[in-house]
Amino acid sequence: MAETFATIARQLEAESSPDATQNRVTRAAVATIAGCEHAAISIVRRRGAVDTVAATDDVPTVVDVIQYQTAEGPCLTAIYEHATHLIDDLATDRHWPAFSRRVVAETGVRCMLSFRLFLRGDTLGALNMYSSGVGRARGRRDVRRA
Repeated sequence: MAETFATIARQLEAESSPDATQNRVTRAAVATIAGCEHAAISIVRRRGAVDTVAATDDVPTVVDVIQYQTAEGPCLTAIYEHATHLIDDLATDRHWPAFSRRVVAETGVRCMLSFRLFLRGDTLGALNMYSSGVGRARGRRDVRRA
């Protein structure tokens, strides 16, 4: 595992632009994290809007649009509350009901992990990972509070 992350770190440092780095991060998440089928990075823009800037495919983009439309979800909570969220089954999640219901119905995504990305103490955005499989733990849980 250490060798894998050392390789990823070298690849990230070699990228020529922030866009290339962000895309590399999402691809690395899918390639290295068991069960991760899709990944995306959302960032906070100057006026507070959140946008998806990198995604492995269309699924994360659809999930993120649902979050932005419902104004709820693990990515937004990770960004604004500085927390990490693992939702093992969106079909049974009660914390973000409008978001969870739509995501399951429209995308088939059932499991999601979101954690904030930050730079020098300021929140930059979040890395989000998605799976159609249901996690082992039950319900939503806060993995870590920052």
